[in-house]
Amino acid sequence: MKVAQLTCVWPPYGGGIGKVAFEYSKILSANHQVTVFTPRYNKNQPIIKLTGVQVELLPSIIKIGNAAFLPQLISKLKTFDIVHLHYPFFGVQELLALGRYPKMIVSYHMVPRATGLKGWLFNTDCQWTEKKLASKVITWIVSSTDYAESIVKPRLGNSSVIKILPFGISDKFIPRAKSMTLLQKLNIKKNTPVLLFVGGLDKAHYFKGIETLIKALTQLSSKNYKFIIVGEGNLKNHYKGLAKKLGVDSQIIFSGYVSDDELPNYYCLADVFVLPSLNQAEAFGLAAGEAMACGLPVIASNLAGVRSLVKNGETGLLVEPGNIKALAQAISNLLANLSQAKRLGQNATKQVNNEYRWPAIGKKLLEIYSLL
Repeated sequence: MKVAQLTCVWPPYGGGIGKVAFEYSKILSANHQVTVFTPRYNKNQPIIKLTGVQVELLPSIIKIGNAAFLPQLISKLKTFDIVHLHYPFFGVQELLALGRYPKMIVSYHMVPRATGLKGWLFNTDCQWTEKKLASKVITWIVSSTDYAESIVKPRLGNSSVIKILPFGISDKFIPRAKSMTLLQKLNIKKNTPVLLFVGGLDKAHYFKGIETLIKALTQLSSKNYKFIIVGEGNLKNHYKGLAKKLGVDSQIIFSGYVSDDELPNYYCLADVFVLPSLNQAEAFGLAAGEAMACGLPVIASNLAGVRSLVKNGETGLLVEPGNIKALAQAISNLLANLSQAKRLGQNATKQVNNEYRWPAIGKKLLEIYSLL
């Protein structure tokens, strides 16, 4: 079958939506003819190519953040047997809501959240779009039963067909020894405890909770640690300024963009991974899964979907979203007991190996397609 994958971002842009769309396309290309449609945000935009997959960068005269109006898709999609939307994708999801396609699948990645006028626009658009799509989409794919029951079903209604398919973790993410070369590069002493965050530092990823994280570091009594923040984006300088203002800049290393090939070394350099997300825009936490695969315990916010991945007291610790004091206490607890952190990390790796590796997830994805 001819399959169109529609995604607002594509690697090397960081973030879960692009990574999942990439892996889906690779898996589906074994049995189907796959074309990916994604916006061209700038003239020299890099893309990672996939053998057997055509990636089309579509120009748009209207682009805001990761939203792009792409009316040319209306004619392009008529030749495809299956249209697979990675939601949310503002500027495209509305076109699909108004059109008709033989078979449409939606991977429901998250509920977009923002404050003020932007938040109102997000909510209004999504409510309208989801209502329209509910009668057209033959299958909705959601990353966990928890997120489906708590968030998605109340929005779509019980008549929608929902399939649970977690996001997968690549086999490149496995436990390994700390890289002495990387320690030297980052100027970290060998036995210094290392905390890690990986994620976008742009406005689209505000919900990752970096401000909460930086403020929590001010409450740690010990300064015997380094915190590596991996990622790029237009809020990076803001976060750097906040860290300096609060006096914790000497503890934080902003590493910038790190390629997927190098990323496992960063995970394995750390002792604890932190995912301090603020709201429902975090539906799973792909970076947390990658960290777990590398043997790290995860301190994460107690959010629907995230708590399906991170088991409190078993593979990590869960804290109330946005609670600076609780986050600081959880970090302090694991820094003071690295043997407990190691035990939680070992459990985390077992969980990923049993439930979240891409070969098993890919098999389930192909089964979903075989039933269409």
